Amino acid sequence: MTSYMIVESQDLFEAASVRSTLEMCKNLAVDGSNVDIVFVQNAVLGLRGREFAALLSEIAKSGVKFHADLVSLQARGIQGDEIPGFIVPTSLDFVMEAMADGKKMIWH
Repeated sequence: MTSYMIVESQDLFEAASVRSTLEMCKNLAVDGSNVDIVFVQNAVLGLRGREFAALLSEIAKSGVKFHADLVSLQARGIQGDEIPGFIVPTSLDFVMEAMADGKKMIWH
């Protein structure tokens, strides 16, 4: 089984390509791959909005796991209770460990 780590750095509201990336992740998970998405930098801004909460929740049902970089959240004044519960705040060490474990990496 192939494992993927997608690091999303683009603002969910400003970059139309983010939706395509999320759809790709959903399809990979449906096809049996392990998929983790880590939101970093300005990508964490959209995690507070209801618009993307429903979309991300639907994608999570396919098996995609969501994470948000703690430093990015803190730098933008976002508290853990402001994002959906299925998104796990985590350090970027998680990404480094995934790289060391041989996960296929995509930075968007």
